[in-house]
Amino acid sequence: MPNEKDLSRITELTERIEALPRGYVSKKTISGKTYWYHQWSQNGRKQSRYLHDGEIEPLVKLIEQRKALQAELRELRSSADGAPVGERQTEEQKLKYILMHKKTEVVEIELDDVTGFIQRIGEVYSPAHLPLGVSAVRGRPDRADLNEWWTDRSIPASRSGIREALETLEISNTKMLLVRCLGLSLSDQYWIKPEGPELSWKKINFFDNPFSDDIGDVLFGGNRKADALDFSSPDNTSDGNLKKRWKIMDGRRCLIKGGSNPFRQQPFNEVIAAGIMERLGIAHVPYSVICCAEGLGIPGVQAFIDRMLTIDYIIANEDRHLNNFGAIRNAETLEWLGMAQIYDSGSSLGYDKVAAEKGLLHKQAKCMQQSLSFC
Repeated sequence: MPNEKDLSRITELTERIEALPRGYVSKKTISGKTYWYHQWSQNGRKQSRYLHDGEIEPLVKLIEQRKALQAELRELRSSADGAPVGERQTEEQKLKYILMHKKTEVVEIELDDVTGFIQRIGEVYSPAHLPLGVSAVRGRPDRADLNEWWTDRSIPASRSGIREALETLEISNTKMLLVRCLGLSLSDQYWIKPEGPELSWKKINFFDNPFSDDIGDVLFGGNRKADALDFSSPDNTSDGNLKKRWKIMDGRRCLIKGGSNPFRQQPFNEVIAAGIMERLGIAHVPYSVICCAEGLGIPGVQAFIDRMLTIDYIIANEDRHLNNFGAIRNAETLEWLGMAQIYDSGSSLGYDKVAAEKGLLHKQAKCMQQSLSFC
């Protein structure tokens, strides 16, 4: 028979769950372009809604929060029906840890070995060291808040290529990746210490110790290696929708980021933004582009790109992208001969503008000519 406290919590959870979105986020690739959709069932019928870029990650977080609350509600109802909390799991299925903040013990937790959700909170050692945003009543953290923080720590389900990566890794969800690397990150100093062999922050943190490239290779589309994977990697706790991975390069921890369709331009924008902020004296994280062309040995790349961008600016080209210029190599010797001549410049000079708009473009082009001393 449920007590008054359990009934109150069941009512609260039910109301919170009903206020959160159902379903899941799916991805479709059409003609090289990626589209995201929110899909759910309502009255026995499948519903679907197109998602804009800014809607994807917030929606995924809300859906994950709903799942965490549903897991708590199922457990609470099971307990209220007469089974002790957590009895539905065998002792082998309970994953017992202490949430650590660097060297400080924070709270005992038990994780579900299938979903990776926090199923139970045990003794609280240091309430002041709970993650920011996790509420506590009389020193005990709210489990839903702690699960939300734990979910946010994992790779978003909307990450480009994550479903394929999970299939390759034979892992059910991204929160189980968190468990495999003990929740260690290069963004903060929280982690989970398992029962058994004594582990210390000094021995396992990624700031001072090497980590595996196995997970990063898979997240960037590489094949799974034949032997056992090493899951000890900060890539399991990297946030954001773009493909990314950590590498140790010349002793420095570097984050390598990819771009998204259709033009994969985000990494280039990061470099431009960093260059602007450096000139303005604004504190920022430095970014650089990996020089693939120079690594391949293609001659004259920088001079070619400079000229191409200049002419595109003069003619107001609207269609220059990574599939719109190229390089030439010898098909027999594979020697790179240089960059291909500029082509595909037709979407320029106001090709789809009315007369008034073209007049503005003409003024802009004239100013550009003057600034370059062309007239």
